[in-house]
Amino acid sequence: MLQSTTVHISNCLNKPPSDITFEELAVVKSRLKNFLRDRRYKRNTVRTYLNFLRLLVTKAKDLGWSQPCPEVEDAWQKVLPTFSKVPGARVVIRFALQKRITPSQFSDEVLDGWGRESVTQGRTIYHVNHTKSSFRKHVFNSGLDKEFPRLSLRLEKPKYGIPFSELPDQLRTEIGDLIKWKTDAFSVGRPAKLKHRLVTAKALKELLCRICGYARNDKDHEIACLTDLMSRNIIEGFVGWCINERKVKSKTLTPQLGMIGSVLKTYPPFEGHCCDWLPKLVSQLEPDQEAPAKERKDSKWVDYDELAQIPDKIRRDAEKDSSDLKRISLAVRNQLILKWLTTLPWRKQNLITFRFGKRADGANLFKEEISASAPMRKPKWVEDVIRANPNEEIWQFYFRPEETKTGQSVHGVVPKQLVPLLEEYLERFRPALINGDDPQTVFVNEEGRRFSSGTFVYLVRNLTLRYAAKAVNPHLFRDIFAVKWLREHPKDYLTLSKILWHRDLKTTIQTYGQNFDESDGAVAVDEWLEERSLTKKETKH
Repeated sequence: MLQSTTVHISNCLNKPPSDITFEELAVVKSRLKNFLRDRRYKRNTVRTYLNFLRLLVTKAKDLGWSQPCPEVEDAWQKVLPTFSKVPGARVVIRFALQKRITPSQFSDEVLDGWGRESVTQGRTIYHVNHTKSSFRKHVFNSGLDKEFPRLSLRLEKPKYGIPFSELPDQLRTEIGDLIKWKTDAFSVGRPAKLKHRLVTAKALKELLCRICGYARNDKDHEIACLTDLMSRNIIEGFVGWCINERKVKSKTLTPQLGMIGSVLKTYPPFEGHCCDWLPKLVSQLEPDQEAPAKERKDSKWVDYDELAQIPDKIRRDAEKDSSDLKRISLAVRNQLILKWLTTLPWRKQNLITFRFGKRADGANLFKEEISASAPMRKPKWVEDVIRANPNEEIWQFYFRPEETKTGQSVHGVVPKQLVPLLEEYLERFRPALINGDDPQTVFVNEEGRRFSSGTFVYLVRNLTLRYAAKAVNPHLFRDIFAVKWLREHPKDYLTLSKILWHRDLKTTIQTYGQNFDESDGAVAVDEWLEERSLTKKETKH
């Protein structure tokens, strides 16, 4: 049995037994457990192999294979008892012991390193973040911060908004009326371009609840109605508090003030109210420093070519054991999500909500004939297919104006690079994920329901961290795609704006033009002159 255990450990770590270090053997337990479960071993069998792993570790210590560091072990023994009830703490401490790191040397970088290794071993980002947070809180709540001088607290800021259901009756009714006015197909006094999608209306409602929470915490303010909530004193105080106390960025506050200004200027109940003070307030917001934001983005940046390899890696891992239909169905779903993001970098909300079926029934993804009158450009392969058979059905996507952030309709052909995987997923694997009523969204979560925004972001970050060592969120995919596109298609901002569904070309240039500087101009001149030189030589010959 020890020999069989060794074989499984070797396969789990993907290296021969002779190359396995004691440090790897000592921390392989959770990884081996997931490895055996994925291969459908019974619970008792997994438990037996883990017991033999423990025997291997003990025997290795008895034979002097390990290189104990008494100083490190003694340092941890002083604090170890206090961590007995902290979930996951012993795994973190074991990691530190293997790295020969004492509590005084234990830093944020060490804790993050444990997190990255845990994700590669199959743990989710949610589990890792929860364990890290619990570890930090225990250190500071137990008065151990002097033992861990290099570890920061990093506590989340407490939420301060009031739940909508707990607002005063009159205020709740008035906010409900405002949201209805913003989202109805037609509302008297509302310019057509100021109609809100449901996601935008939800953001407005949450903003008003946060402002109400701020006002409640400030004993000087009494809020009974919407007019009280959106008064000059409240809004100015809220902005100052957000910047000075909550450290909210101007980039975040500016669009929020824009929503407030839209209500003050156009909502009929506010007719006659002076709102000249709001533009002055916005002008007082200092621009955010670009350097810190760029550094944060750079720390998460992954090259496009590396991201584009992840879908195939996911599939290869899943096919190592295809006996569990739901497991491989989830893997194929993940493969399609990552392939979609690197092919059509849509906004998160559109990826979460887009439905398949018939266009006439409101679907966003459908396989139907392309109308000859459709003002949609078709790739050459589609034109060839239609030329051979005018009635051929082609996979298309279509979003109505109310379904896009910029309020424009979007219609196009699904790239052929996505079609085989899409059809395989919809026909074979998606049905295995549905449990109960079908939400008709293309992508569903593990329970067979529509993804929530947070769950979708966690999934994408978890996959990229596992396969590319960095947690890339769905929106960063758009930036990575845009930079890659412009590197290979210099100055083609117009096409990029259509890929990203920007209504205004200026948005694309302002957002992604900053990624190119004078060095790019110098490179362009160098390449241009080199091309001219080669052309002259060819002409002479």
